Amino acid sequence: MSRSLTRSALLVVAAGTLAGACTHHHARMATAIELAEADKVTLEDGTERHPTSQQYADGAMLLVTDGQEEVLYPGQVYQVESVDRARGFFEGAGIGVLSGAGAGIMLGLLDGDDDPDQLFAFSATDKAMLYGTLFGILGAGAGCVIGALVGSTDVYTYPAQAPAISVIPTEGGAQGALSFTF
Repeated sequence: MSRSLTRSALLVVAAGTLAGACTHHHARMATAIELAEADKVTLEDGTERHPTSQQYADGAMLLVTDGQEEVLYPGQVYQVESVDRARGFFEGAGIGVLSGAGAGIMLGLLDGDDDPDQLFAFSATDKAMLYGTLFGILGAGAGCVIGALVGSTDVYTYPAQAPAISVIPTEGGAQGALSFTF
């Protein structure tokens, strides 16, 4: 196998395992359990809080940051993020093994068949299986490390809290309704 092909495969494995740090976006409010694990809360004005503990009750969020308690209401919170390093470990392993195996298979096929006169002659298929296994294992290891270091992030973006006005046709006229969503 040529050095340039090996370098290319290692770069593909490295790039693939960098994706081991997954971010999951949720267009809904975080539940009380998810909120309790929050690492960062972004307010509507763009300021960030890194709470040491938080609770959600009666439509309000109670954050404790550096010993200071702060009560936030739904219209004030834009986004909540939490990082799970254990889940990042497993997601990184999965992404790493897939990217590594894929790169190894492509490398083996691109390297082609060996000359049949050699003592150890491999077909392109044999090389694809061998390289796929080898680079899959390397990718899984790298993905585990990167995934555990960076973690898997859940991002909960809170819906806009603008009031909704609706018109309801009735007999002899119409009625209007104003509603707020919390």
